[in-house]
Amino acid sequence: PPGRHLLLDGDTLSLGVGPHENNVRPAVDPMLRSAAVCCGYRAVGAVLTGTQDDGASGLWVMNQCGGITVIQDPKDAAFPEMPLNALQRAKPQHIVKLADMPALLERLVHQSAGQPTPAPKSLQYEVEVARSGHSTMNDMDRIGRRSVLTCPDCQGTMWEIDEDDLVRYRCHVGHAYTEETMALGLEENLRRALGSALRALDERIALAEKLKRQASQHGNHKLAQHWNSRRKEFETEADVIRQAIKRADDIDVTQRGAAE
Repeated sequence: PPGRHLLLDGDTLSLGVGPHENNVRPAVDPMLRSAAVCCGYRAVGAVLTGTQDDGASGLWVMNQCGGITVIQDPKDAAFPEMPLNALQRAKPQHIVKLADMPALLERLVHQSAGQPTPAPKSLQYEVEVARSGHSTMNDMDRIGRRSVLTCPDCQGTMWEIDEDDLVRYRCHVGHAYTEETMALGLEENLRRALGSALRALDERIALAEKLKRQASQHGNHKLAQHWNSRRKEFETEADVIRQAIKRADDIDVTQRGAAE
């Protein structure tokens, strides 16, 4: 159901109440991590069509725990971002078209399991965070290193967690991001901040105009000139913010075009 992570625990499925990962809940990464912890070398993980990169980290973890990893061929996917990110990050053992996946999965589940590979304590901890939502700074210090970045969700301290040559981010509240979704989260916060700044400046312009009119009506021309000067300053500052917002929009359009 919406708002819960789907987690595996042996023969049991459970619903986790942990925070969002990659801006979503349920997320694919916690589910695949739980499969790696409970079933590791007996698990088969697959990532199909979708946007952004949820699932890539979970598939990487499954590889580390001896599982078999599969992705849909990005060229065959309606939305290739998820399988493409999984391809680059997790280096899956099998890349197939959707039409060929049922036969592959049927063959894989009848193969003998590989050698057991114990799941690291850090992985078990992250699955528990997805399950219970409980996390502490001391625990996070054990699995990552503190980052200079803050969480886009709660503005708390973030920790960097290495996965080969790539980095994930998690705060002590439990919000987790890949590098790509972290960039998107910071960009969204920047847009909110610019919007708040523009709103505040527009309000100052309106107030300065009102104070100028009041001063003029009372014959206080020096005070009216002062507020007129201040209004012009605020308008200049507001134009700077508007240009910054426009520039951010132009960059976003250009990046989307390049991705397509």
